[in-house]
Amino acid sequence: FGQPVARLAEASFFLGFAISRLSRSLGDADPSLTWVQRLLVGVGIYIAFFLNAATFVPSPEQVESRFDWFTVVIGLLAVFAWSRLLRAAIELACEPIIRFMYRIRSVGPGLKQIPTHGPCLVIANHACWFDPFFLALLLPRPITPMMTSDFYDLPIARWLLKRVFHAIRVPEKSLKQDVPDEIRQAIAALDRGECVVIFPEGMLRRSEEKPLKRFGRGVWQILAARPATPVFSCWIEGGWLSYCSYFNGPPTKNKRPDFRRRIDVAVPAPIQLDAETLSKHLTTRIALMNAVLESRRLLNLPEVPAFELPKVE
Repeated sequence: FGQPVARLAEASFFLGFAISRLSRSLGDADPSLTWVQRLLVGVGIYIAFFLNAATFVPSPEQVESRFDWFTVVIGLLAVFAWSRLLRAAIELACEPIIRFMYRIRSVGPGLKQIPTHGPCLVIANHACWFDPFFLALLLPRPITPMMTSDFYDLPIARWLLKRVFHAIRVPEKSLKQDVPDEIRQAIAALDRGECVVIFPEGMLRRSEEKPLKRFGRGVWQILAARPATPVFSCWIEGGWLSYCSYFNGPPTKNKRPDFRRRIDVAVPAPIQLDAETLSKHLTTRIALMNAVLESRRLLNLPEVPAFELPKVE
């Protein structure tokens, strides 16, 4: 019975992945289910397959045949899990690496208020390449990130970002359009009930003296079209000075690779801008910039002067 048992062990490994993904999917489908209930569902599926595979039959040949059938079924489940749940598999594979490089801590009431379903917009400052990963690890749901073409168009990354992660490509130089295509895609993502993540500065931080650059118009265009969208204005601290920041030169230059660098993420309660603020792009941008700066208080960071509307003489 050595060979069938070995096949059972191999199949069980893949089934474990399928169960973990099923458990997570059940939680996404019904947030009221506890992790214990989801675990019991997964274990129940495993026991059902195991009992069917291990049912007593008279001869070793029939036992081996039963295990062969079991292995094939579990193998098909594994293929389905990897093909349909490839994003989750990649995230699971990358998470230990990110966690090893960075000590990520999150604070703020928004962590418990981010809806598990329905549209929401997450905005944040942008100091290093890995900022989207930090948010993805902390938010309780998959994100739809808006990413610049510099990264989006890399050969392998393009297929993954487009087909697996459904990221929204933001061209380096926007075409002269009233509403750019990437903004239309972001609005459509909100209409589908997705969590859109945008770094409204449009570029990485470049200097110590200026922690936050003026936001672009895109975030205003999104909210002007969908004003009821809850906005979570986050602050990510620790990315500046890191290996993937512009501190002391371009990312990865003149800096040591990160090891156990501390990253703090503040997630305040959601805000919803009023019609008067949304009526003009500049008032919207200033309001959101100040909301992001305000979230620094959750991390007890030094106060930064608020942005003000330009004075009209």
